[in-house]
Amino acid sequence: MATYGVGVGACMGIYNIVIIDVMGEELLAPVFGTSSFCTAIGFICLGPLIGFIRDVTQSYAVSMRITAGMLLMSFLAWMFMNVAEKIDRRRKAAKEREEEEEKP
Repeated sequence: MATYGVGVGACMGIYNIVIIDVMGEELLAPVFGTSSFCTAIGFICLGPLIGFIRDVTQSYAVSMRITAGMLLMSFLAWMFMNVAEKIDRRRKAAKEREEEEEKP
């Protein structure tokens, strides 16, 4: 749990820097607001849902496994983000080459 806490603390510490790096300084406010809104919706909806699952199954282990599974899914999504960026760069380069070939 301590390692998880250190990781969350580090993420919160560099969160704004990452938003600025990826989206640009001019979009910091709207992106941060949208992200915070989505986080709030997640807290409002997922807490009671996990509690309901615990009540139905009478097991904390099931609800903890579901929560761990959601965390794993978000980790995997971030791992594939690098692949998606490479694909975007290749498409952009191919499009630029096509535009250069079409010019007389």
